[in-house]
Amino acid sequence: MSTSTEWFRAWTGNRELIGDRFRVFGQDGTGGYAALWLIRPDRVLVEQPIVFLGSEGETGVVALDLGTFLWLLADGFGPHIPSVR
Repeated sequence: MSTSTEWFRAWTGNRELIGDRFRVFGQDGTGGYAALWLIRPDRVLVEQPIVFLGSEGETGVVALDLGTFLWLLADGFGPHIPSVR
């Protein structure tokens, strides 16, 4: 079993998930992860969406692809999802 599978199961609480559609590549200060979500079977890795999987269970799409994500970082934005009030 891969480390990402173990983490994904622990994060979701579902021991049956594999997490093979995610490629984690970053972590923020709270323990949340930035990952490529392999949801587009006909696209290469850099054309997959970037998602945030927060340490408290929050989730969200951060960017449509790696290029867009890099532009967000260059503009000073990190991979986080704002709180909903």
